[in-house]
Amino acid sequence: MAFVSDRYNFLFIMAPRTGCTAIAYGVLVPELGAVRVPWKDILDENGRIIVDSKHGSLQDLLEHELLLPDKAERLFKFCAVRNPFDSLVSLYTKHRTTYSGLAEDPKSFLHKKPGALDDLKRAESMPFSDWVIERYTRRGSWKRPWRMLGRRPARAQHMYRRYIEGMDHIMRFERIQDDLNEVLNKLGAPSGFEIPNLNPTPDREKDYRSYYSDEARRIVEQVFRPDMERFGYKF
Repeated sequence: MAFVSDRYNFLFIMAPRTGCTAIAYGVLVPELGAVRVPWKDILDENGRIIVDSKHGSLQDLLEHELLLPDKAERLFKFCAVRNPFDSLVSLYTKHRTTYSGLAEDPKSFLHKKPGALDDLKRAESMPFSDWVIERYTRRGSWKRPWRMLGRRPARAQHMYRRYIEGMDHIMRFERIQDDLNEVLNKLGAPSGFEIPNLNPTPDREKDYRSYYSDEARRIVEQVFRPDMERFGYKF
């Protein structure tokens, strides 16, 4: 999903686990009149999601003509990122709590995204560090379509690669209130609205470091090295 404001000339891309729901529904929609694009998931002929109505990218919007290129060029485009170490803990915890109850619902997104249900089942059956290691080293993983050799981690990548492409500004989850105020000031929009605590991850420890084994830490450092280098993230 994305949110567009013609009045303030912006496009907000919702990257997962970055406080995007709170930003959109706590500030951009009620205070600035932003409009959601698209309203519903766009599915292929087999009922699989090809444009996610919550977490679509700029490229998704352009490819499926939900946003015209000339308009996209005029808009100020922004999203947020999060420390991969912290983001993975939230994803794992959501699999085991929030998403777990959706597994029996054939209409849920878990049944429409290739591999999503399998990833949830693995998270439910493994300790966190084992899940991380398996997720990023398993031969033939749906997440890792390239060739793996032994226990070697997957190739380096940005965790939010598809969301940050084409952005004019990238906010950090760790300082999201200040960063959002900065964006709104650049746009000449009203600012200072407090981001509410919407959609928090339940039942997780605040300090993500407590979840990691040495091997899981090493793998995340290697796989998401671009995030560590570009955004200054570290364990």
